[in-house]
Amino acid sequence: MKCFRCGYENPDNSLYCISCGGSLGVPRADGRQQEPYNYSYHSPPPEVASAESNAVASLIMGIISIVSSSVLVGLVLGPIAMAKGRKARYVLDDRNNNFYIALGGIITGTIGLIISIVAAIVWTVVIVIICIGAGAAISMG
Repeated sequence: MKCFRCGYENPDNSLYCISCGGSLGVPRADGRQQEPYNYSYHSPPPEVASAESNAVASLIMGIISIVSSSVLVGLVLGPIAMAKGRKARYVLDDRNNNFYIALGGIITGTIGLIISIVAAIVWTVVIVIICIGAGAAISMG
C-alpha cells in the first residue's frame, strides 16, 4: 500500500506508513482509501498557540523577577511579564488553563516590579546615607 503523504510503498496489511508514520487509511468497497478517525491532538490556531506561549513566558519572567537578587532584572522582566500576560489573556478564554497561567504571570510580574522598585529606593537611601556619613567624617577629620 502506497503512502499518500510520502509515497513510500508499505506492506498491504499496514495501517501506518513505516517511513513517515502517517495513516494509510482504510480501503473502501470502491477501492479508494478512507482516512480513519484521527484521535491525535489537533494543534490550536496560531494566535492561540502564540498566546499560550506568551502565558508561560509571562509566568516564568514573573517568577524570575521576584526571585532575582538584581533590581535591574526585576525592573526589566516585571513589566515584560505583565505585558505578555495581558496580551495572552485577551486571546485565551477561561476554559484554557493557560488563561490562569497568564494571570499568574501578570501577578508575579507585578509583585516582582514592586519588589524591585522598593529595593531600588532602599538602596538609594542607603547609598545617600553612606555618602552623607562619609562626607561628615571627612569634614570632621
